[in-house]
Amino acid sequence: MELLEESDMLSTLPDARTLIQGFQKLTEKRYLLLKRGKILKLKIFRYVTFTNDSLIYYSTATSQLEKGTISLQKSIAVPFISPIPQYRVCIKIMTYKSSEFYIFCHNDNELEIMMTYIKLASNSMLQSILDKLCFNAIDQEFQALNDLKTPKNLKLDLLTPKNVISRFLFSPTADGNFDAPEENIVLKFPKNAKENVKGSYTEHAEIEETIIEVQEMHTEKLSFFQTNRLLDFKILEDAPIEEIRELGVKYMWNYQLEYARKTFETIQKHDIRSSLFIAETYLFRLLITGRKCDIKSSMEKLEEFEKIVQVSEEPFSEIFLAELMLFKSIVLVVTGQKFKAFISLRNCWKTYKKYENAKGDDLDVKARVELGLGLFLLLISLSPISISTILRLAGFSSDRAEGLGHLHKCYELNSSRSPFAGILLSLYYIDLEPDITKATSIIESLSEKYPGCVLFHWVNSVISWKNNQLECAIEYLNKALRYCGEGLSNEAAFIKYELGWFYFLRFEWSLARKQFESILLETLSLSSELDSIVKDFVTTGKLENTQKITLENLCKGKKHSKKNKNWLESDKNLDRVYLPHKSCLITQFVSCIATLEKIDETWLKIIQASANTGGNSDLDNDFGGLSYSFQCRKSTILLPYEVIYFMKQHTKLLPYMLSRIFTIADETLGKIDRNYKENWPEYTSAKMLQIMALALNGDTTRAIDVCIDALQYVDQLPNWALYIAPHTLYWCSRVFIVEDRKPEAAGFLKKAKRYKNYIFDIHTKIERVLTEMI
Repeated sequence: MELLEESDMLSTLPDARTLIQGFQKLTEKRYLLLKRGKILKLKIFRYVTFTNDSLIYYSTATSQLEKGTISLQKSIAVPFISPIPQYRVCIKIMTYKSSEFYIFCHNDNELEIMMTYIKLASNSMLQSILDKLCFNAIDQEFQALNDLKTPKNLKLDLLTPKNVISRFLFSPTADGNFDAPEENIVLKFPKNAKENVKGSYTEHAEIEETIIEVQEMHTEKLSFFQTNRLLDFKILEDAPIEEIRELGVKYMWNYQLEYARKTFETIQKHDIRSSLFIAETYLFRLLITGRKCDIKSSMEKLEEFEKIVQVSEEPFSEIFLAELMLFKSIVLVVTGQKFKAFISLRNCWKTYKKYENAKGDDLDVKARVELGLGLFLLLISLSPISISTILRLAGFSSDRAEGLGHLHKCYELNSSRSPFAGILLSLYYIDLEPDITKATSIIESLSEKYPGCVLFHWVNSVISWKNNQLECAIEYLNKALRYCGEGLSNEAAFIKYELGWFYFLRFEWSLARKQFESILLETLSLSSELDSIVKDFVTTGKLENTQKITLENLCKGKKHSKKNKNWLESDKNLDRVYLPHKSCLITQFVSCIATLEKIDETWLKIIQASANTGGNSDLDNDFGGLSYSFQCRKSTILLPYEVIYFMKQHTKLLPYMLSRIFTIADETLGKIDRNYKENWPEYTSAKMLQIMALALNGDTTRAIDVCIDALQYVDQLPNWALYIAPHTLYWCSRVFIVEDRKPEAAGFLKKAKRYKNYIFDIHTKIERVLTEMI
């Protein structure tokens, strides 16, 4: 066969998923082979299966005894009409050793797949192309899930909690899956309860003040939130390596990172694990800051360790190399090098699998293997079927129960890897198999051992958030910042973002704005021009004329012609943070301003421009569309509440907060003149928020009247406000279902289903509710 370049080969291949599935069948089925005997030239029939760059042949179709292998490298394949009636076509193969034989195919599809396989094997490109095909297919599936859109031809039975990846891995939104939390939350309250809810709408201000005051008093009394004294720094002289290493691990997990580095450096020359721990201390910092300088430092330290471990003769050095590849993959994903991360993870998995049944007395090594096996088996089992199938073809395995078993073993071994296992188990029991008691038990046990661990306090904040205890979640994050220390706390962008978001959900706009603003000033995006515009407008509230022109061009999608270096390769802005979903961050910041003062339209244009800078997710693009919608509207007063709703956090709001949203929407409605068509989007949006608030507070009877009013306008909305219509229809349907008016509800859902190409798509929700009604 002709010699091909990999790029040429990729461009000529069939659909990735079809090809991968076809290759899998070639490795599972047996195909008839015909060749001529060397002496008597008799016809000899064998059965073959494909494996890597070779064929394995058997004497019969059912025989388990391999007769030999035939290399396909440098071979030539030519299709022919089959001389055997049972087969439609065949392939004549001539190997580089001048051997000739025929393989028979049942149809043209098998012929195409087989010819492609042989062509790749002949050019020694099979594995590299398969890696890229698997990665591309997985990346497409992740994009479909991460964008919260329904992929074409996706079966509804795949959209179950068991097949959706946890929000902690892939989604910036609340629960990050197709099963929105409000689905089963709309309940009808009894009459006396309904009266109490109605009363709350007129007394919301007093209730809000009382609840917040009580919560803050309660928080101050919680002794659990007191900061514990951590270990003082000391150097152990003449102590065993294991004892010094253990002290370094305590420093590291208590986020005393400088102490940990100094401790590990004292034994680095004699202990290969200490070199890896030093690299980990940089990763621990990166997990909190997201700073460009920390990304570069982490990668440099990992590469230093890679050089050490590759020449090491220490037993189990392969396992340390596997951990290196795992950590390196995290950094590669952050820097956008996803294919390299994919290959690194696959090699990492192979090493863990190799040592699955290894014997030994070193419990630390055993814990590392248990962690690696558990991590891969669990995460792949949580993938949707469409992704996990491809991952298995790429050489990975999945088993949820087995994965959890490995993680529990690692956790119980009480080693340096046990905290990692504990975090993974806690997140699993928080989100995927809800058992808050078990999650709390694990993380509190770890917190007692390592009271200064910032990551544990973050997990505790997630547990509190899941329990609708926002005040506790905020206190845990503040505690995390205290344990970061003065230097690191100022740079802890990810913790500060979470803290700002929780303040946002408590309607504490000034506190939320403060957190978002501090992050925004330090955040990198894919557009250096936009970075300078954001920074100047935050600090001065003004833009130069040249900046205004640049902003207008960015809003239109026009980019600077100068080609910039990869953001990581550049030596500029080393102290800046790379934070995904910058459009979302700016929108949250602007929403805080909207509650406190009239916002400058320039901010809405900045949101729109940030969504046009390239490399953004659909979430960013949706917020760009939302900003354009509010540029067309006369008021931004509802912006923060739409943000809460579209970030899927409305189900975390307490009843008095929902009442507050209802009242603010009601005040907005009182200022709108419905005689003017340009006011209808604002009117419908306010009604939609009211329906949502009433439904979640259980007052569906009252919500019926609001629905009937809102339904008059959903067909009259302009294109820039089209997104409001399906969301309004969806909530109307939920209310009518509870009120036992299902035929009308089904009509609303079918009407909502007809809307296409709108921001914050809820097509999947609509499909599911319709399916449940049948």
